[in-house]
This record gives sequence, C-alpha cells and structure tokens, in this order.
Amino acid sequence: MMILRWILLALTLEVLVVPPVIGQQSPRNNTRYSYTASDTVFVFVHGIFSNSEDCWTSPSRKYWPEILDQDPRFDKPNIFLGGYYTDASSGLYGIRNAADELLSHLRVRDPKGIPAPLTPPRIVFIAHSTGGLVVRYLIERNQELLIFA
Repeated sequence: MMILRWILLALTLEVLVVPPVIGQQSPRNNTRYSYTASDTVFVFVHGIFSNSEDCWTSPSRKYWPEILDQDPRFDKPNIFLGGYYTDASSGLYGIRNAADELLSHLRVRDPKGIPAPLTPPRIVFIAHSTGGLVVRYLIERNQELLIFA
C-alpha cells in the first residue's frame, strides 16, 4: 500500500511540475498560412501534444505548408493550419471536442473578410496521428457541410 502511495505521489508531482505542453501555445493554430483565389484548400491538422508549427516542421527545419505553397504543381492553393486543444491538462477533451473546435474555426470568416476555409469546393485534409481521428470524426458527423453539388 505504501508503494502505491509513493507512485501516486510521484505521478501527481510530475503532472504538477511538467511545463505546459506545446498544444495551444502556437500562434499558428487555426490560422491561414495562405489565401488565394484557388478552388482548393489544404487543411493541415496536427496530432496530440503538438501544434501547427512543430508538427509540420521537419528535423531539417523544412515547413510542410511552405513546401506545398511553393510547389508549382499545386498552383498556389489556400492553406489553413487547423488545430485543437492538446495540452496535458485537457482532461476529458476528447475527439468530439477537438473536431467541434476545428470545425468552428473552419466555418469562420477571417476578420479581414476572407471567406471561411470551408468555402472552396475542394478540401484536402492533411492530418498527423490523432489529427486523422479528429478529421475523420469531423467528416463523419458533418457530411452535409463537406458535400458540394
């Protein structure tokens, strides 16, 4: 019983002294990387305990959205950096919460008047790890928003 108490105490202290995990600290979460007149938007969605900056930056410091933006084969698409709450303190913040948060940002018009990321008829999600689960949940629960005539 005493060993169990020490383990619980150690785990509690570890949670209390661990600095905040990256998650929402990134100013790039839920922002546009680029906006053009393209009929295509690429939505990057990071994994758990990450953000739109760290997840998409390679060890050699190459940034995937920048690579996509500069690749002439894609003809300057719209790029949106989607995100959701991934801090270690998120508690019961599940896939549904993350999908709802992401969807709310995808539906919002930019303060500068730029149309919402869901506006273009072609939407390509690029997701890493848990981001894939979030996107899958979002698509399954909101098909009517993502089907264009």
